[in-house]
Amino acid sequence: MANIICDFQTVLGRAVEGTVSVAASGATPAFGTTRILVPEASDPKPLVNGKAEFTGVTPGEATIRLFAAGRYFTFRVMVPAVETVNLSDLLENPSAPPSELDGVRDAIRQVKEQATAATQAVSGATQVVTEISNAGDAALSKISGAGSAAETAVTSAKETALSAIQSASDGLKGELATQLTQTLDQKLTEALKAIPQASPEEAKKAAEKAAEEWLKANPPQGGGAVDQNAVTTAVNAAVEAAVKKIPAPTGVEGVFIVKPAAGTNKIAAAINAAIADPAAKTIEIPAGEYELETTVLIGKASGKTIRGQGESTILKWAPPTDTAPAAFLVGSGDGTKNLQIEDLLVKMEWTEAKKPQHCFQITNASNVHLKGVAVEQCGGSAFIMQGYEAVGVPVMGVTSSSIRQCRVDGAGLKQTDNNQASGYGVLVKDNSFGVSVENNYLRNVACGMGIAGTGKDIGSPTYLKISNNTVEMSDSSVGFEPIGLTIGCHNAVITNNSLPVSKDNGISVGAYSLVANNMIGKAWNHGVACSGPGTIITGNHIQDVGGENFTRLKERPADWAAVAIYNPNSCVVSNNYYRKTIDESYAAHMVKIHLEEGHQRSEVGNNSITGNKAAPGSIDPKKAFIQNLNLNPNAPDYTDAVTVGPKEDYTPLPLDAASRYWVPVTYWWADQDFATNSKWKTVFDHIDKAPFFIINPRSGVGDKQEHDFVSLVNKLRPYRKPMLGYVRTIKATVKVESVLADIDKYVQWYGVTGVFLDEMVNGWGTSKNLVPFYQRIYKTVKAKYGESFVVMGNPGTNTTEDVLNATDILMSFEKDAEKYLNDTEAPVTPDVYRKYPPTRFYHAIHNATQDQMRAILKKASESNVASIYVTDDTFSGGAEDANNNPWDSIPNEWVIDESIKWTNRSRSAGMAKAIFRGPATVSTDKTTPPTTPVELTLVQGGGVNLESGKLQLGTGRYRITVTPQYTPETTQGIDNFTVTNITVTKGDALLGNETSTVYMKAVSLDVDTTMWTAKSGHPEAAIRVGTNATSKVQTLVTVEEL
Repeated sequence: MANIICDFQTVLGRAVEGTVSVAASGATPAFGTTRILVPEASDPKPLVNGKAEFTGVTPGEATIRLFAAGRYFTFRVMVPAVETVNLSDLLENPSAPPSELDGVRDAIRQVKEQATAATQAVSGATQVVTEISNAGDAALSKISGAGSAAETAVTSAKETALSAIQSASDGLKGELATQLTQTLDQKLTEALKAIPQASPEEAKKAAEKAAEEWLKANPPQGGGAVDQNAVTTAVNAAVEAAVKKIPAPTGVEGVFIVKPAAGTNKIAAAINAAIADPAAKTIEIPAGEYELETTVLIGKASGKTIRGQGESTILKWAPPTDTAPAAFLVGSGDGTKNLQIEDLLVKMEWTEAKKPQHCFQITNASNVHLKGVAVEQCGGSAFIMQGYEAVGVPVMGVTSSSIRQCRVDGAGLKQTDNNQASGYGVLVKDNSFGVSVENNYLRNVACGMGIAGTGKDIGSPTYLKISNNTVEMSDSSVGFEPIGLTIGCHNAVITNNSLPVSKDNGISVGAYSLVANNMIGKAWNHGVACSGPGTIITGNHIQDVGGENFTRLKERPADWAAVAIYNPNSCVVSNNYYRKTIDESYAAHMVKIHLEEGHQRSEVGNNSITGNKAAPGSIDPKKAFIQNLNLNPNAPDYTDAVTVGPKEDYTPLPLDAASRYWVPVTYWWADQDFATNSKWKTVFDHIDKAPFFIINPRSGVGDKQEHDFVSLVNKLRPYRKPMLGYVRTIKATVKVESVLADIDKYVQWYGVTGVFLDEMVNGWGTSKNLVPFYQRIYKTVKAKYGESFVVMGNPGTNTTEDVLNATDILMSFEKDAEKYLNDTEAPVTPDVYRKYPPTRFYHAIHNATQDQMRAILKKASESNVASIYVTDDTFSGGAEDANNNPWDSIPNEWVIDESIKWTNRSRSAGMAKAIFRGPATVSTDKTTPPTTPVELTLVQGGGVNLESGKLQLGTGRYRITVTPQYTPETTQGIDNFTVTNITVTKGDALLGNETSTVYMKAVSLDVDTTMWTAKSGHPEAAIRVGTNATSKVQTLVTVEEL
């Protein structure tokens, strides 16, 4: 006898609870009788820590039955004649538990062995065993998860057979038993191949019914020979009849498990075959790693579910060529609907050598849902849902569909150099409707948006829902948003997304949409940008916008905002929060309203901007917290008094007596957007040099508030310099009360911090009687608005000291350059002025030429004046009008440059003497250095000679300046090109080269002709100018002697 330790934790590889019994396998004849003794099993023992021990087991074949988790497991072993043995040592493969089919086979094998031993049984009883065994085994072998019910059916069939055997007579011969065994093996194999799926209850009923009917038709007979052919025929017929009668159960029908062909891991063909089979409703892909050798045509899978086993089902995209559009494809004409794809991982395995193909491309479909799908290393888009217009194909886009709980790691990986996307994480496009993108995780999306909605002629997607996603963008050659919807994508819901980094706006959205409770970080441009009316942007947490100013826009930084709304009408921007956490970020505004070209102010307005906050120091204090509020006075926006942290103090700061200042006479209209030809843009370009700003809506305050000037003063206010409301006094011929009323309007409508009194008397002669008029104004406004309220007067000439003391700043010169340089009749700076600080005086000089510039600036340096404005614009005398106004345009660049040098106290300011100034046409030349010469050339020699279009210079130092003006062939504006190079050469020798990449700016090059070797005939040195224009460029060439 032996002891057996049933160590099932070792056998099954896991902890197990249940009961176990042991019995000898074979049946033996009873001594002295024709009956057969069937060995009894031991009483079941419970497993303790996965083990049970049996003592006194007879060596030889034994059957061990485990009942666990509601089902039976059967193990057949050979017990050796040893004292103690473990069950795991007796099994050939202890780590693999027996399958349900193995258990059924063991049970049937027991019936066959018992039938063989029943040598004295009647043929009829044995045939019953055969029928029952085959029917039961064949039925149960095809049942998925039959469990304990299947085991019960087999046990019942076995007990019926044994009962028949033991009650039969002794006529059955040994050769019949052999024949029956062979027949059982053959028919069992056939039955397993042909049997449909059936439930355990149905199998049991079929077996019992077959046994009952056979016994009635063929009662047992004792003795006599047996017709083996007849028995075999009867067995075959009984088995086949039983097989055919077992129906397929409901609820299991249509489940297809696809596997690759034998000897390969290619599975796409098997999936496509299952898709094409109408009987397949659910297509299961087992766990494992497979290759997709061709596109999976999911467009033919309407009404089906394709399901893997989570990310343990790995599908590698491995077609022989890269010509296929996508790994999974719904074609435009498939008419796909009611499709679900779940729980699998697709590895696109894109490399630089491959075309960037898409993973899922779904066109013109409805009710398509992807859940738990992962996509890795995709050169193109991971998921595309789109419409397509083709002959005979209705354009419907993708409707009522979703992408949920999916994962993307790498999409749009193909870098481009043409500002085009190579792929997206998720792209919904065209006239799609009602698509949900929720609870997904996308990372490493490079050359395309993370989640995108785009449109074209056939429409744009609407009613998108984009919620609870995390999108992490990666570095790329082109900037894209983590969530970006183009203008036509209306009625979108974008909520609760986490967007740590963006190479564009954090979120771009269209009209009539909701953007709420998103976390946005490190956006290169705006945090949220909205185009169109009716959108609500609320409760978003935004940080670190404007990063592009520190990369691609270093030379031309832009004013970015936490929230930017373009052409807005009835939009709501509320309760958003912005903070700055890194140095390389820049927010000029919390909220920016922008009117795009082609849109009218009447289109916008009625916006509500409330409750928005920013951390202290996060918004540029020199910019407006809300930019361009109330663009449409007829539909004013509503806002509260939100500022950045503590309320900012915008009280004007006093001028520095040791500094010099420059500012134009800004009698202009307030430009709303600083276009490249804007006059106010020039002021802002040199804002640090400005001592004050003159605000002049209608040659005075006018009869209503002008929105453009509201926006202008909001832009100017953070610079803390006096904003002066323009008021005409007409030599004191108006009433003081009228002047004071106009000042009150300026304060009320525009919040000015000073007044500019034009056409003031000078106090000389009889005009001294009018000086009290100005003194009364001065005292009244100081008493009403405080000592910081600045009063500036413009007599246009020198004045008495009484007039000077009725102002804080005096415009003591407003004439042409000739009178400025020759001031013997009316000195620019009378002696009485010199006891006052130079910040009390401002000179405005027009009709200046380059030849005069040096002298003008020298004169200003000697005249106790801190602020000047010099222009080459002209005034011919008489009344000012549209054609005779020296203050209505910006001076040329050379004037501004020299004036700014003067403010910086540069030694070279005004030192250059212009010796030539004239037009020159530059041919298109993008080489570096340029090779195409300007029509003017330099020739070494003495003096200036313009004969034959040639410019001769003597020995010395010269400055050559080329200023772009326009392109005569295309009338292309100067904002669209730049002079990129000036090169001066003599023969093959390079004498000088200057480059520039700044639009509209003049480019200057200094050359020293003393380094030239004089030769007979004065060899030429040519000026060559390169541009980035597409046609010839008209320029202004200036040559100055330094």
